[in-house]
Amino acid sequence: MAEAKRINTDHGKDLAFVIATNLALLNDDILQFCVDEKVYISTSLDGPADLHNHNRRRPGQDSWQKTVAGIRQVQDRLGPDRVSALMTTTEASLDRVHDIIDTYADLGLHNVFLRPISPYGFALRPRGGAGYDIERWLRFYDTGLDYVIDLNRRGLPMVESYAAIIARKMFSNEDAGYVDLTS
Repeated sequence: MAEAKRINTDHGKDLAFVIATNLALLNDDILQFCVDEKVYISTSLDGPADLHNHNRRRPGQDSWQKTVAGIRQVQDRLGPDRVSALMTTTEASLDRVHDIIDTYADLGLHNVFLRPISPYGFALRPRGGAGYDIERWLRFYDTGLDYVIDLNRRGLPMVESYAAIIARKMFSNEDAGYVDLTS
């Protein structure tokens, strides 16, 4: 990290480090490293406990509990802006968009990314959930975006990342940094 920071300083670039993790093995040493090195944390959060545990199977069915405990630890120790979550839309998610967004809001996460599942990696496995109908996903997304707008109107700040990326690409020359929409 030190060498990467030095090179970026020499070239006048901004550099941020992000650890992508399920937070299951988070401990004080890792948190202290993140404090010292100004590291951000990114995790997966698919919604309420039953949905997340269904999508992210672990022995003991405690994936959601470990993720939420980790999010809270990061928020407490590093600050609320240093942790973000990304959800995967599966067949089981399609009728639960309000529950998903409410889970993010309840955890103090003001950004939700209602993206369709990418046809890569685990998503290609039979239980991955990649086989849902695009019309159902579009209804899911439409309902979710309307709900995010409603929450903002009621004073609860919430950003839907997919819409924000598309708006940034439409209204500015900034690179949104989202590889799936690079071309």
